[in-house]
Amino acid sequence: MRNNYRLVCGMELRVKVIRPERLFGTRTVWPGRVPVQVSDPARTIIDILDDPELGGGIRQVADMLEAFVTSDHRDDGLLIEYGDRLGNRTVFKRLGHLLEARYVPAPVLVAAARDRVSAGITTLDPSAPRRTAAAAAVVVFGSRGRRMDRDHEVTSCHRRPSSSGLLHP
Repeated sequence: MRNNYRLVCGMELRVKVIRPERLFGTRTVWPGRVPVQVSDPARTIIDILDDPELGGGIRQVADMLEAFVTSDHRDDGLLIEYGDRLGNRTVFKRLGHLLEARYVPAPVLVAAARDRVSAGITTLDPSAPRRTAAAAAVVVFGSRGRRMDRDHEVTSCHRRPSSSGLLHP
């Protein structure tokens, strides 16, 4: 997978090249004479859970996930299928953690996330500057359901976000 930044019509865009077998959950739109593949809402959520930087960082990812789950676009089965198909279990750690941290009513998604988590810990937002809470937070979602600091455990993940959108330490 390569990441490129390109200037298109005066705007800098990030182009993420993916393997053909990972090209699913899209539809073709014609914004002119050139067809463009655009992800459906469930695929977009899976993509930003996989790489929070694509969604603008973990706070924006949490907002988009909450909006998706409360929208007419919500399709729990499709979201789970896409997560399985992508094959990165970190997606399910972030999904379960964010749903529980935001008290989003999605028991099917939380249960599916618990069933699919991998061993170990995951950085909540790998792209965040190292001195921020988002970069320091790692997710251990599943049997223990705790949020941890790189140095020590700091809190349960069952707290509401602060007004800044960061989880309370």
